[in-house]
Amino acid sequence: MKKILLLSSCLMLASSCVHTRTETRTSTHAPKISSKHNHTHALLDNSLKFIKTENAMIDKDSGYPLEGWNQDPERGLFLRSFTQLSAIGEWLELSASISAGYCDSDYLSREQALIALQKTTASLLADQKNPALSAKGLLVNFLDLGNGSGKRVGPLGEKAGKAKFIKALDGLDGEAIWNDLVAASWLEASSDGSWANIRRSEKYGTEHFKDNLAKYEQDKYRIMEILDQRVVNIIFGDNVNLTASVAKAIGALLHPSIKERSEAIKMRQELQVFLDNQAAGYDFMLDKKTQSFLFGWDATNDTYTGWDVNGVFKEAHMNSFINEFRGPWTFTVLNYNLDIAALANAAFKIKPYPHSSGKDLYSLATWDGSAFQFFGLTNFMKDQETPAWNSLMQTAVDAHLDFAEQNQLPGFLSESYTGNKTEYTGHIGLPTNCLSDQDRITDAASLYSLGVASMYRPREVEQLLKRNWETISLLLTDHGPWEGYNTTQKKVIEFQTSAHTLALILGLINSAPENMQRYLDHRQLNKALTKLYAPGEKAIFAQNKMISAPQNQSINFILDKNSSLSNGQLILNYKSASATKAVLTFQRSPNSRFGLNEMSDEIYLSLKNTNDQYQTIAVNLPAVASLQDLEKISIQSLEGQLKIEIKDFSFQPFKQ
Repeated sequence: MKKILLLSSCLMLASSCVHTRTETRTSTHAPKISSKHNHTHALLDNSLKFIKTENAMIDKDSGYPLEGWNQDPERGLFLRSFTQLSAIGEWLELSASISAGYCDSDYLSREQALIALQKTTASLLADQKNPALSAKGLLVNFLDLGNGSGKRVGPLGEKAGKAKFIKALDGLDGEAIWNDLVAASWLEASSDGSWANIRRSEKYGTEHFKDNLAKYEQDKYRIMEILDQRVVNIIFGDNVNLTASVAKAIGALLHPSIKERSEAIKMRQELQVFLDNQAAGYDFMLDKKTQSFLFGWDATNDTYTGWDVNGVFKEAHMNSFINEFRGPWTFTVLNYNLDIAALANAAFKIKPYPHSSGKDLYSLATWDGSAFQFFGLTNFMKDQETPAWNSLMQTAVDAHLDFAEQNQLPGFLSESYTGNKTEYTGHIGLPTNCLSDQDRITDAASLYSLGVASMYRPREVEQLLKRNWETISLLLTDHGPWEGYNTTQKKVIEFQTSAHTLALILGLINSAPENMQRYLDHRQLNKALTKLYAPGEKAIFAQNKMISAPQNQSINFILDKNSSLSNGQLILNYKSASATKAVLTFQRSPNSRFGLNEMSDEIYLSLKNTNDQYQTIAVNLPAVASLQDLEKISIQSLEGQLKIEIKDFSFQPFKQ
């Protein structure tokens, strides 16, 4: 009885959105949730409670969303003290979408959304001009909201240089202090000892100068001032998320229902100024030597994000394409007319997901196997209209849906809080479709990726919600849903982050594709996107051929000069007397205009014992620049000899 009452209550609350869809369908592009999908409607309405005024989730001074609901100093949680760029962009995008009529809600009217949008826009423009929060038009990844002072400051530095640290402690034994901080695990020194990552934990700070640090009690504030320097830390991914959201907000303000209003015209102009001011930053972040984007830049210390490799610091670049930034990253390159090499020099990997039906689903893999890393916070770069991306998105959703059903998860596996104290981690995902060799967490299911998933498999997402509603109803609060549910502990994960809640809302109201389409039309960018997504040329690599090679040796298939295998299907019709694992690698021509890729595009193949029958593996290849200018394909066994009889090995482009 409890289950029925909870659902009935949610459906009553959702009625305003449902009725709005019926009444305004001719004049607005309201959420595209089927009227039959009651549980999806209920989840949307509960998520919208996040923006209720009395929940105070929007900072009154800046108009930015707080990082999250939880504020528990004893556990080291200060989610109401700061914010991040991705959440700011989502809030901007949602405010614009509501003001354009995408989802009328009792919690925020169209006029209130427009006022909120104006405040957020003004703060963004102000912070972009503030040298303590911005460099070359790009903003710091996290903003401390100033504890009610209205003065926003940048994040704490993540690295310390030893020489600079010792110099700043002139008059003290800086060398000894450095070594003691390393021993206390406050610093994680590089191999050569010249720098260190700063490790802030519950035992870090002025109140924890104990044990080997007790002797520095008198100088602790001086030491902490050096360690806790505020820096202008520019992270590429966070900025492109914001950039794309600003563009989608402009697109919403181009909706016919609001386009001619003076407030909309003014905000479109202001938001476009914000985007224009970012151009210099993105040009700087594109490393001309590697033709790829830098991952991050500490403008205060003029150092780059990276890691220690055998005692040598290595700058980190954006060279793995299948992550949560894929759409915003692509948009940014096109919007600023940057070198397409920045996309071509980012690789993808495809791995087989063992579906419960017994069939392998060849799905793009992410670093952690996370739904979020594949779907992103929103989905908007014409993926649904592009055959390759549409099929790959559907396949990824199918894999996560299947894993959820087989493991009785009331959601998807994605970066989130886990329910283990205050742990937040990205190590949550499908074990078979990740690139990391670390063990995956598979018992912490979260809700937020269901928003984008519902754009591709709405009926199946509704079924997941219905099947797990008794559990999911426990997550629903008066400020929106909690993060998720830990199935091992059988316990609600009582954390709520703004970026995740806003992503869930945006996915469910499905405003992003139309808003981005209007922006692309407005800025005449469709031609460039169509060119980027252009299908490759039909090709036959082998027919009626027996091939074999010992382990660690490759079988090569030479392609026509500068071939493109983008946006199509790779078909291998083969016969094998034994099962084996193999990897197929795409190799670019040395004279490619993009240069050599740091990582290669690869497909991990699960070849079967076909019992003297031909079997077909058909893999959809994404619409990407990295599949252009190819010279050859190689196949190599990962275990034992590779010996297969090929009836047909070919590429069939999709029709645009």
